[in-house]
Amino acid sequence: MNEFLTVLYSWVRDAIILKTGIRREQLIHVDRSEDVSQFSQKYTFNELKDLMDDVLNASQGLLENLNIKIPLLIIKEKIRYG
Repeated sequence: MNEFLTVLYSWVRDAIILKTGIRREQLIHVDRSEDVSQFSQKYTFNELKDLMDDVLNASQGLLENLNIKIPLLIIKEKIRYG
């Protein structure tokens, strides 16, 4: 689960980087830059930042052995209906 959250965090990070106009070479997922670009266009900067915060909170909950089902459901809904 932690690996999933790490990849999701880096994906959202890349989307934010594209929103701010930084070069694609700075992306973690440079090989998927077109997919990240399409993803970033679905969300505002603030929505992406909120999503990143949600991923961080879920990761912290996982580290603290908390039930993270609800935070994951929130993340899923934000991505689905973004």
